[in-house]
Amino acid sequence: MAEDIKPNMDIVNEEGATTPLIPKQEPVWETETAASADGTSADTTEKDMHSTSQMPEDGKQSSNEKVTFEVLFEDLKPYGVRRSITAPGSQSILDALQANPGLQKVKKDLPKVFLDPLEGSEIRGEPNIGSPCSSIAGGKFEARFNTKLKYGQGLSVYNEDGLRARERYKFYLNVSGQRSKSKWITKMDPKKVHFDLLVIDCLPNDTLLSALLRDGRIDGGKVKFSVLTECSDDSVSIMYPLTDDAHSHNDATFVSRIVDEPQVDEDDWQEACEDLIDYSVVNSPSHEDRIVPAKSKTGSPSHKAKVGSPRSQENKPDEKMYARWQTLAEEVLKRFDEEMYTKWQTLAADVLKLDLQPKESEEQEENRRKELDKFAEPFVQEYHNVNQGTTVLMMQELIRHSKSVGVLGKGNNLCGTCFRVGPKFVLTNKHVTDMTGLSRGSCSGAFVAFNYLKAFQSNDYSILYVKDVLYTNSRDDLDYSVLELDIPEDQFQMVQKRQPGLESLIEPTSEGSTVTIIGHPGSDPKKMDVRCPVVNPNDPKVTFYFKVNPNPMLLHSGRTIYKTDFAHGSSGSPGFDDDGKLVVMHADGYPLHKDSPTSELDQGIRLTAIREDLRQNKPDLFSAIFSPGTEEHTDKS
Repeated sequence: MAEDIKPNMDIVNEEGATTPLIPKQEPVWETETAASADGTSADTTEKDMHSTSQMPEDGKQSSNEKVTFEVLFEDLKPYGVRRSITAPGSQSILDALQANPGLQKVKKDLPKVFLDPLEGSEIRGEPNIGSPCSSIAGGKFEARFNTKLKYGQGLSVYNEDGLRARERYKFYLNVSGQRSKSKWITKMDPKKVHFDLLVIDCLPNDTLLSALLRDGRIDGGKVKFSVLTECSDDSVSIMYPLTDDAHSHNDATFVSRIVDEPQVDEDDWQEACEDLIDYSVVNSPSHEDRIVPAKSKTGSPSHKAKVGSPRSQENKPDEKMYARWQTLAEEVLKRFDEEMYTKWQTLAADVLKLDLQPKESEEQEENRRKELDKFAEPFVQEYHNVNQGTTVLMMQELIRHSKSVGVLGKGNNLCGTCFRVGPKFVLTNKHVTDMTGLSRGSCSGAFVAFNYLKAFQSNDYSILYVKDVLYTNSRDDLDYSVLELDIPEDQFQMVQKRQPGLESLIEPTSEGSTVTIIGHPGSDPKKMDVRCPVVNPNDPKVTFYFKVNPNPMLLHSGRTIYKTDFAHGSSGSPGFDDDGKLVVMHADGYPLHKDSPTSELDQGIRLTAIREDLRQNKPDLFSAIFSPGTEEHTDKS
């Protein structure tokens, strides 16, 4: 993604012909002024030109101030004419060009002009000529005509306030790597029509989404499915949500990647589309290219099939059979026995058209499992599509929380993960304490290592011993234990500072969100699985597939389903949502079949359910863990 403008770079027009970006001979200089919107001349002295040729340092430009930018028209004279154009900041670039007396011979072709930045220009990319002149103040460009285009480029849409806004920002969109038509974020072939970098003009209240939708060069139907990655000078690539404020990314450069799933929720999308329609100017040039038709705004890009869709229509389940299966599922939860399990599995096999019975022949069993894996593949791929990364700021917050996560062990064995709550406690799964051999009054030799970041460096570990098991939930559905740590009095304040309790971060989980798991899978040094997608248990894809091996816990209201790559040893790990709030404690994984190396579905205990259980059944311990104000949020989902 080369962003530097090279003197010998060629521009390829739509017909494949190349035009040099920098003329071979020194162009003739002609300074002219554009007519203002009311038709009057905008005469400017040399002193005035210098005072308006650059954007003020605060990024603001008054609508009444005149600005200057330079454009090289190489074909106007034998050696080209570089025109220094001065116009009101609120006037569109196209109007300023068409009002220039020296450009009347090419006026009719100006809607089809593209402005490529020259070396040394303060503006590093191609602007939209429907944008106000204030957005390119101080810029230097070469005019490149593409007269074969029917309408020219789509123009950006503004109302009067948008054109006159004093405060403006911009970001750049690198389109040089967009080769496949289905992956273009632009309406036209970026390799044939556009410069490598596009300038996206932004108003003070713009999000990245609204700024892109305003720009007529951008295919609005694909913006909803676009992942924006910012590329900095230190080669660190960071993905940002479309709903980020545009002003926080002023002068940044992004690349776009079109994916199968929407990257913005429907409310934000509809709001952005409504704002865009409010900006429309019906009588402006190329209006037909400005606004994407409403139908395509809510639809997907031109993908014929989405990841996660059923493989074919013939696999669509029978609705009556599915209803019978759901009824049977409810009975299983009430009376879970082998006979009911067999009936349920048989009916599930009929619904899914899959062979769920293990085979004695190794070859037949291998083929059966391949079919099951093939069936699961779209859902596994969907997980990878959803998991688009997180911001560095959120990673920094999660790393702070990770200091309160430890590995529980006894003797020479590390058995599972736990995390700090309250002034002197840790929380983990009941099955982890069982596996460790811990019980009330029997915790000799048990410890928690909080700084296990690298193997074989025990001198760096922060070790606290387990004093006792204070409470273990008697039911398997919540599967948790509260352990008390033996913290020396002279180390108490230091422990609170280095490994603070996380109880104040507890919040309910929400559908459509993600969880980040921090723990010790395989009893390895501390790891993080970022943005694991939360799955609705009523989702047909999940219901049809993962009820093949039913378990009553799968549908329990005190649990949350998601997909993570963490395996054994990560039980007891805390899970944080997109805002860094503590929502689950990782507990179980559900494999596709007995010998599957990984789980296809995972589950965590909701921390709000654990907190409520403590409130009802262990009020003294509840009070010791949760100080006033930390128990306000109750999970009602």
